Amino acid sequence: MTGVQTCALPIWATHTVVLELDPTRVRRRPLPEGAPSWVQIGPWEGTKISREGNRVSCQISIPPDASRGQLVDCHIEFGTGANPTVFKKNEAFRVID
Repeated sequence: MTGVQTCALPIWATHTVVLELDPTRVRRRPLPEGAPSWVQIGPWEGTKISREGNRVSCQISIPPDASRGQLVDCHIEFGTGANPTVFKKNEAFRVID
């Protein structure tokens, strides 16, 4: 994962987040086809996950009691079962007021 379109998210709202994948940076397997099976941003699970080319979109809802200011990681998972392909970006998002 190389880019994140929305990095600072206000609380108490649902946001569309766009994540950029870079197939040239994949090490062990080729970039999987289709949309990811799961997206996690901090403690929030993405919904309405879709993909166009190397751009993955999802929606996340930030509750009013979310911790503000700290950076959270993002995980994207392709496939299910014992051996999914996972991409991670550390400190990708921050929740703001």
